Amino acid sequence: MSRLPQIQPAEATGATAEALAEVRAALGAVPNMAKVMANSPALVKGWLALSGALSGA
Repeated sequence: MSRLPQIQPAEATGATAEALAEVRAALGAVPNMAKVMANSPALVKGWLALSGALSGA
């Protein structure tokens, strides 16, 4: 079984860096789960939107 790599925020570029910056702004840190989801910036943005909607923010 292959594994998805964790993308470190300091090494991210483009849309991936933007998505991880949004995570840091929203949560104050970048959890490991978000680093793995960063393999698809659209997934990170969708997760943040869902999280915000469920929290009532």
